[in-house]
Amino acid sequence: MCHYCGCREIPLIKEFIAEHERVTDAAGDALRALERGRRGGRGSWWTP
Repeated sequence: MCHYCGCREIPLIKEFIAEHERVTDAAGDALRALERGRRGGRGSWWTP
């Protein structure tokens, strides 16, 4: 989604984008944890 058209102000789209960003952030955290060799369960790298 862009940052220019204002679609992020539509409640459903805003919620979807926020959820998508949380998922991509968590995926990045998981990948970085794996690269560091930390595989000790959810609490070791993720805080929702």
